[in-house]
Amino acid sequence: MDKFSNKAKKFLSSTKDLQYLSVANISGKVIAGVFWFYVATLMEAEEYGQISYLIAIAVMATRISLIGSGQTITVYLAKKIPIHTPLIIITTTLSVISSIVVYIIFQEVVLSIYIISMMFYDTALGSLLGKKQFKKYSGYFIVQKICSVIFGLTLYFLLGPIGLILGIGLSFLILLPIIIGSFKTSKIDFSLIKPRFGFMMNNYGLTIEKIFGGQIDKILILPILGFATVGNFHLGFQVLSVMLILPGIVFQYTLPRDASGISNRKIKKITIIISIIFAVMGIVLAPIILPTMFPKYEEVVEIVQIMSIFIIPNAINTALISNYLGKEKSKIVLIGQSISIVTYVLGILSLGPELGINGIAFAYVLSGIVQSIFYIIYKKKYEKKQI
Repeated sequence: MDKFSNKAKKFLSSTKDLQYLSVANISGKVIAGVFWFYVATLMEAEEYGQISYLIAIAVMATRISLIGSGQTITVYLAKKIPIHTPLIIITTTLSVISSIVVYIIFQEVVLSIYIISMMFYDTALGSLLGKKQFKKYSGYFIVQKICSVIFGLTLYFLLGPIGLILGIGLSFLILLPIIIGSFKTSKIDFSLIKPRFGFMMNNYGLTIEKIFGGQIDKILILPILGFATVGNFHLGFQVLSVMLILPGIVFQYTLPRDASGISNRKIKKITIIISIIFAVMGIVLAPIILPTMFPKYEEVVEIVQIMSIFIIPNAINTALISNYLGKEKSKIVLIGQSISIVTYVLGILSLGPELGINGIAFAYVLSGIVQSIFYIIYKKKYEKKQI
């Protein structure tokens, strides 16, 4: 019994960082999920779609400004290379430019605030992960989610839907002290960027692809099917994001470890098995739970059932992406995500008009499967060459 107890203690001690990330991500995703689910009950599908559309615009502008700095910072700080301070200066400049452009187009200063504050949020989290400060990361992550609910709902009831976006944007600023602290502890050395420019640009390509993968669907759905469908799709995506918590946690944990040359094979295999279970649960439970929770959103059940399948290829993709980025093979990840995005966009344009929102959900699943196939084929060929 004592032997078993000692083994259990040793296991818990060795996985302490993973436990911090798990608590943070599960708590954060639950808070965010409940928040968006509650907001959905306050709005009609069309208004919900309008809000998600505007946030998609702000997120796209932010990702463009980040030039892949989040993951670049994580990888190089894990290697003890202080590249984060010059990158913060570059991304801050670009985010200000992006915020001005978005304001000129949409005449909403709230979106500009969201863009700049989200840039600080992403770079700060990347710094904490790169330094392997998982406990500190977890604390900030949870507090930000709580603040987004408090600020978002308060300003929603005061200012209406646009107040919701402002509240979320302001919540990102709680990580500003991390950014300020970076300049106190590290020198600004732009010469660190030049020899790593290729990796950084590949990461930037990944960032641009994430824009298309995560936000472009809302932009494309709108002219084809309207705001109400965007609202249904966004709600379905929120449900899916809750089910994608585990692979996201594992990726954050394994990326700095992969970058440091530490093996993560066992935990990645377990993650894939659990993800299969989650996918089955999503398909079975969606028609039982969702109609009661969201009676205004008639299309969300079938969307969630279809998109639940995506959980499986996503788990495979995140496991392999962590490995490639840790070895600075960002070009492979870039190609894989490019294939995925092209598949998704073509699927939206072809299946959307024919099958409606279900066609778009099918396109999303197909994009994940195609990406997995590419990574698996590459892995087998690469490992053959290594033998």
